[in-house]
Amino acid sequence: GAPESNQCRLTAAAAAKLGLDCLILHGGNPPDSEVGNLMLNRLLGAEIRFLGPVDEDERGRRARAAVEDLAAAGRRPYLVGDPVVGALGYARAAEELVRQARSADVALRHVVLPGSMGPTEAGFLYGCALLDLELTVHLVSVEYQADELQARIARIVDGLQRHAGVPAGDWQRRMTIHMDQLGAGYGRSTPASVAAVATCARLEGFLLEHTYTAKTFAGLLGLLANGTIPADEPACFLHTGGVPALFGQVANQPGLIPGAR
Repeated sequence: GAPESNQCRLTAAAAAKLGLDCLILHGGNPPDSEVGNLMLNRLLGAEIRFLGPVDEDERGRRARAAVEDLAAAGRRPYLVGDPVVGALGYARAAEELVRQARSADVALRHVVLPGSMGPTEAGFLYGCALLDLELTVHLVSVEYQADELQARIARIVDGLQRHAGVPAGDWQRRMTIHMDQLGAGYGRSTPASVAAVATCARLEGFLLEHTYTAKTFAGLLGLLANGTIPADEPACFLHTGGVPALFGQVANQPGLIPGAR
């Protein structure tokens, strides 16, 4: 992943807990200073390699080559990143969320998620389908155009159905994709996302980061403002983590924090 990857940080933490070695491959070149997730990965004891400015396909090829090299040296490597296996976690998240909503006597009608690589979205939609939940899952795109995002999700849901052996039926009827927060593209903040970070911090005391959660929360605010999510229908913003990434983002762009010098 990228140096700010949350998946890399969580993998490093899990490996440390289990006593496993962790090798992280980052696209791009080493930054001038290591902050946020990159600093935490060092603290967690991971080995970090920078691959230079490679695309996703080349990064994947290099990762598979690293696996082959480790296996040839007598190690037993496992490459993290299977989208279907990863999506199962968010199928369980759907179950957890509905259990919490019912225990709080909340008739949940809307869930707002980032729209990105697909495993989070596909897993959650698959879980909702298996539980036959009557709610709308709003995906705020932070990376892809709607047709590519939808195709990615569909491929992973198909994989989940084969892997689990349980069909999802008409899972797509719960999904709505929103494109109004993408702005200049992945990892590029917008005025609405910058405002969302400040709003959450200063009104509720919780933090967003600028790649995924800020744009998603800005999307939620927009959906409430235009009536797509009615004020009397319970909604949940699903925070997908990543707060450590905020430090690196702000270090590179101080203007991301209103009033910062």
